[in-house]
Amino acid sequence: MHKSTLTEFPACPAPGAGCHSWILATANRCRIAGLSETEAEQMIAGRMTRPPKPPKEIRVAIAKAYRTSPTVFRSSCLVSSARVAVPISEISFDEGRLRAIASRITHPASWRHWLWERSPKRPETQNAFSFLKHLYAPGERVHVFDKFETKTPL
Repeated sequence: MHKSTLTEFPACPAPGAGCHSWILATANRCRIAGLSETEAEQMIAGRMTRPPKPPKEIRVAIAKAYRTSPTVFRSSCLVSSARVAVPISEISFDEGRLRAIASRITHPASWRHWLWERSPKRPETQNAFSFLKHLYAPGERVHVFDKFETKTPL
């Protein structure tokens, strides 16, 4: 591991101030920097400001970082020029097929952990504006309402 590589990573925050998010972010930085999983685990463990919770916390974050490809956020509102618009009155779904698929879904014991494992961004590090920035492409407009009955945005 190169000494200059270590200085490129931000320091681990104090316990309770985002250490969990720092672990995944640092694991991603290690992958991008070309460190092996073993080197990444040693580096993260050596720089943490608290013991891992649970004990496999570092290993799980490294596995997530090294086994997933980088996510590129694109708005789901963008329509490809090759797609033909379909009138909403013609859109339908097969209720039987929907029920069959839904019946195969097993509910996880811990939704928070399930979401953490799949989320490319740490929700606890986002405010409303940064969250929306990740959802929409530059130039898209978003109207935010504070009351459902309101007819004009904030």
